[in-house]
Parts: sequence; C-alpha cells; structure tokens
Amino acid sequence: AGETVSLRSGPRRSASAVDHLSPGTSLVVIGEAICDENVQWWYWEVRTELGYTGWVSEGGDETDPYFVCPE
Repeated sequence: AGETVSLRSGPRRSASAVDHLSPGTSLVVIGEAICDENVQWWYWEVRTELGYTGWVSEGGDETDPYFVCPE
C-alpha cells in the first residue's frame, strides 16, 4: 500500500537488495516462482523498467497480502 519492496539478488530474504521498488512499479516476470528455503515466501524473478533484474516476494502481511499483482 505504501511501502517499498526489495528487489533481491536471489530468491530469499537473506539475499542482498539490488533496489527498492515503490508501489505501482511495473515489472516483467522473466522466470517461474520459487519458494524460499524456509518454505514461507514465494519469489518471482523479474526485470524492472530500468533494466534491473532480481527477485521479489509475492506475499506480504495483513496490510498487503500480495506485493506482486497482475495488471
């Protein structure tokens, strides 16, 4: 709703952040979803409008149940 989402270097919360994406950022999915090592989060491999590639978490919390939504 109002927080940034981390674009990560790998499909896990411990992976370093490549960028921080604002709400409404357009992404292109370039790979299948992968569940992290703790089987808690699904990550999608994506490319941003600026050409950065990385992984974003699909789900969030009670406020934002999904970070990634289709247009």
